[in-house]
Amino acid sequence: MFDVEIDQELFDESIPSLSPSGRNTPAYLCPAGATRMKEEFKKFPEQYKTNIDALEKLNDPFKTGIEFIL
Repeated sequence: MFDVEIDQELFDESIPSLSPSGRNTPAYLCPAGATRMKEEFKKFPEQYKTNIDALEKLNDPFKTGIEFIL
């Protein structure tokens, strides 16, 4: 991302980065923001899967907005 090469991992992709408690799920975004989030996740497929799994586990489509990034 940002065309910067690094030699070490910056974050653990097994930890979800989206949560209704942090108000950072697709449900809190405008349509353009949700579309951008979906496009950004294509660059990080492991993080995308981790977040999708975490949002599905919550089983609350209203708060997660998961359908916007599937």
